[in-house]
Amino acid sequence: RHWMSPSSFSQALRVRLKDPFRMFARLLRVLCLAATYREGAATAALDEPACQGGTCEVDDTAALLQRGSRGGGSSAEVIDTASEGSRLRLCHHAIVQAQCRRFNAGIATNKTDPSQIQAMISVNDTVMAALWIALGFPDRKQHVHCMRLCNAAVHLLRRSGVHLPPTSDVGCYKVKGHIKCDLDVRPQRLAADATSGTEVIPDRGSRELGPPSGSKEESLPAGLAMVSFDLGPHGGLRPRWRRHHHATPAAGQRVQQRQDRASSCPYTIIEAALLICNFFRIFPLSAENVQVSGLRHNTSLVQAPAAEEDDDLMIARATFLAQAYISVVISAMADRNAGTYRRAWFGGFGSMTNSQVRDRIALTMNFIQKHLGAVHFVHPADGARPTSCGGTTVGFVWKWVHRGNEYHETEGPVCSARDDPMTKQCAIDENGRYFIYLCRRWYDSPESWRVATLVHEAAHHTGPRDVEYDKHKVQRLSQADQLNNAANYQYFAEAVAHGTWGCADNTNPRFSFTCNHKACRCWELADSCEHPSFGSQIQEECPGTCGHCKVDQLKDVPMPSASAPAPARAGEASSGWGWGWMR
Repeated sequence: RHWMSPSSFSQALRVRLKDPFRMFARLLRVLCLAATYREGAATAALDEPACQGGTCEVDDTAALLQRGSRGGGSSAEVIDTASEGSRLRLCHHAIVQAQCRRFNAGIATNKTDPSQIQAMISVNDTVMAALWIALGFPDRKQHVHCMRLCNAAVHLLRRSGVHLPPTSDVGCYKVKGHIKCDLDVRPQRLAADATSGTEVIPDRGSRELGPPSGSKEESLPAGLAMVSFDLGPHGGLRPRWRRHHHATPAAGQRVQQRQDRASSCPYTIIEAALLICNFFRIFPLSAENVQVSGLRHNTSLVQAPAAEEDDDLMIARATFLAQAYISVVISAMADRNAGTYRRAWFGGFGSMTNSQVRDRIALTMNFIQKHLGAVHFVHPADGARPTSCGGTTVGFVWKWVHRGNEYHETEGPVCSARDDPMTKQCAIDENGRYFIYLCRRWYDSPESWRVATLVHEAAHHTGPRDVEYDKHKVQRLSQADQLNNAANYQYFAEAVAHGTWGCADNTNPRFSFTCNHKACRCWELADSCEHPSFGSQIQEECPGTCGHCKVDQLKDVPMPSASAPAPARAGEASSGWGWGWMR
């Protein structure tokens, strides 16, 4: 704005040149400022999701890492860190990058392909192709950015009218038509709850009777079994099997088993998209309503009378937490540590390959995750005839006993809408919902045990029985017995969840940077675990927060304090231990 004549400019330049050191110092200052601006801009870009359709959303919850100077030295300074207890936004880059690493067995990359997703959710080629198209990926073999996959799944659910939570790690459920989004489903919490009751609890089980007299084993199931669970004096769940020798399936009562049922899980497109969101720690409202029957119930959970709201609320919360826990297990099964745990609990001598064993385990996990959201509950089942409730029993299921070790979903007894599950033994209703009977004692149990009971009962509908309980002996079983033993699934699931999220952060973490001019705490860095410059350092100091636990960091995993007896054979008393996953 102020013009200088050529002579005046030359005179001013000569004055400046008299002090070359001052000019050199100013030049260095300008260059340092420019470098700082470029580094800050590059770091801030980490908190921006991938642009789609020409628009980008800026993440206002992420921490901004910048260079600063403290005490004459250079350090990284974290400003605007998240507050304690806050949640990250949906499809936050830190969560997406961490899960993308798990999709790829620990390899740092930002892409995944449909084969990885298909292996995790156990769907067939037809469903996978339809899912990929519904997500906006027309090429069946197309590799996609994990951020794009997360956003596409969220968009599909939102477009389909599914209620989404406000942030990550928050669960939504519905009671009496009202949607609540207040469940804490952080993976660290779910992993801790899963291993909170592994103390050894002995039990004397009931006797088993043989198959119906005169029946042909190749054409009839071995009989009708009631599988119940007792709550021990210290909170442990104990299994009881009771076989009814007089029961045989009526004509037309058995469900027609489809050819591919033993190799895939029949997710719908929306159910598969829900599970993909779960992988990215997004827990929308389930697409199904839980069905409840009983002495005072003949309507769905969302229509339950006000008098039963507290009980129904417990069922809704426990069901959602159980599904969230299983989704954490399925997600962690792709982690680099999962192979170690699979060899520990399913590495016995046998003919199945590692991939076949992995697929078999995934089938059971996906069955539980899918069907728990549509269970037909009967409660309180204390008044059912017959019942296993009474004393310390918390729940039970009915099922035809299946001969064989392969994956096998319960086929009956099937009950129609006209049947009263309080007076008839029901395993499946005419809409394909599996029955679970809950005793009054279930409601008096801690929430972690209520969740465990639902997982127990649902898992029994996939075939596993009780071969051995002892945590050391089950590792020495044959492969076939391990795959047919409920305890192996329990210990594997606990190990996978705990092995990813159950280790402790360092008590006094040490970093080469500070947070708000103070020493950083791990919870402040939850959104920076995948930071390109400091991520490895944060993962090393905060493995529990980041979900980067190592096998040698899991020395605190609860172990049984005594050897457990082998399960009883037919006609003998049996014993159960702990809160076993699928006993």
